[in-house]
Amino acid sequence: MSYLKRVRVLSMAGAAALSLWAAGGAWADAEYKPLPAQPEKGDPVHIRVYHQPYYTQSWSSSVMKVKQFWKKYLPPGSTVTFEIALQGALAVNAIVAEKAEYGYGGDAPSVLGMTQDRAKADIRGVWVNGYSNCCHCNVMIIRADAPYQKSPEDYVKWLAGKRAGGAKASCNDRWFRQVYQRFGVQPASHVHQSFEVTRTQFRAGLIDATGIWEPHASAIWLQDHTGRPAATGGAFGMDDLSSSFASNKFLKANPRAHVAMAKAEIESQLWLVDPKNEKELIEAMAKETEGYSKLVLWHSMYGKYPEEIGGQAIRDFHPVMYTDDVKRLLKDVSDFLWSIKVTSQPLPADAIVQEPLLQAAKELNVKLPMEGGFITARPLEKSPYYEAKSLEGVPPVVKK
Repeated sequence: MSYLKRVRVLSMAGAAALSLWAAGGAWADAEYKPLPAQPEKGDPVHIRVYHQPYYTQSWSSSVMKVKQFWKKYLPPGSTVTFEIALQGALAVNAIVAEKAEYGYGGDAPSVLGMTQDRAKADIRGVWVNGYSNCCHCNVMIIRADAPYQKSPEDYVKWLAGKRAGGAKASCNDRWFRQVYQRFGVQPASHVHQSFEVTRTQFRAGLIDATGIWEPHASAIWLQDHTGRPAATGGAFGMDDLSSSFASNKFLKANPRAHVAMAKAEIESQLWLVDPKNEKELIEAMAKETEGYSKLVLWHSMYGKYPEEIGGQAIRDFHPVMYTDDVKRLLKDVSDFLWSIKVTSQPLPADAIVQEPLLQAAKELNVKLPMEGGFITARPLEKSPYYEAKSLEGVPPVVKK
């Protein structure tokens, strides 16, 4: 059984099973131990990364930035600059415009990049930042005063004739449209807008529902109190992921520099999944973002959504490499985007360049997919930022 499939079985079994397996030693969260520096020889390289601190599933890029792991592997004198992309499609655009070498994005923007016309921009997938069975991109938020329904499916059907919205060409927009299609639902409107506009519209009562990624889903619910979760991908067996993509022109011209960046990414994810680094991560992300409480940031990475809406025992899985499950999801996303004419072609057979990542792991003596490479979901009460008053005014997910 593949690692991801075992994780799905584990998620379905629940947190109690997780505790038992972890006690046995085979399923404990990974423990980070600093890796030895392996600086490349040769001339310095100067790399530009468009990353997303406002997208929880791609926070390994912020870890790489804050911890400066890239300095351990690139040739001395090299530089890496990190620019904020408020959504993955903007990272794709930056590579197309030759303003960046690497980008971080959700599953839909990753596919959008890898299906570009190669005569204009040759973009390839290079590693996986995170994979979830439920709820990093695939979160449906409805207005706080919406009538309670019996099931996530009923909430989707409630969308008929309602006002919905989401960021164009984003992972959550892809998921929301697939959900519409699966249940034959047509909202009165589906407006493409940024996450900032979506939060504002919930505050003003101008929108009924959105499919939105973390940490914005948690913010609308736990901080703004203007909406509440009604469904996640876990309710419908629909996964989501974040991956990184890069200019193939750069990869060909700088093969060892790319191996060095892959090493930095591997170490970033090893650091990220270690529970000991939980508070340091949230403190860092509070500085990397604006307008999000530490409790919201914590919940977006570690919090457990209720099982009634598809919440899982595993919040996120970090294989780093493109497993068969990851490839299947990317193909599913590609097929859907191609069917609705968002992309100009299906996903090419050579869209992923994985050999340098595997070489990096071999040189680091790190096994991929990463053993213990997952984040256990926990109740809000287990957050170091939780106080009883934290939940005052928060709309309940399940009717009391």
